[in-house]
Amino acid sequence: MTVWDFALQNESDGIEFYSAKAEENKENALHRVFTMLIKDEQRHYDLLEHYRDHSDKVFPSDDALASLPSLFKDPESLVQDVYTAYDQLKTYKMALEIEKKGIDLYHKLASESEDLDQKQLFQFLRSQEQQHYELFEELIKRVSRPEEWVEAAEFGRREDY
Repeated sequence: MTVWDFALQNESDGIEFYSAKAEENKENALHRVFTMLIKDEQRHYDLLEHYRDHSDKVFPSDDALASLPSLFKDPESLVQDVYTAYDQLKTYKMALEIEKKGIDLYHKLASESEDLDQKQLFQFLRSQEQQHYELFEELIKRVSRPEEWVEAAEFGRREDY
């Protein structure tokens, strides 16, 4: 399995995962978030495919990559019983963990790459995953804040949001 094949498979798995979550959440705000992520993952897939198909460089096969699990395979194993319908906070936390693994993966691939073009591509994909991570961090903060505020309102001024 080449680096390209591995990265393409992860993006494809992401599209599949976020599509399933969007379908499960047609009737609530999560649908829009997951639809946006589907578009981003598709854009990443198309970018990787373009680089692979138009690069004059040949990247050797790496059998070690074939043994690495996809970020999106069995995501429920990341957090037991995380996802239940309409449970936004737990769903956001699961997605946050997946995005963190994406950041780590693309950081590792970029740092191990000796080819400048390949390194820049993985750095770009890492920055995209970082943006997704920050989105979920903000969503988690906004969803959990009202509960925190009510629990601690008697302890003084609260940060505006």
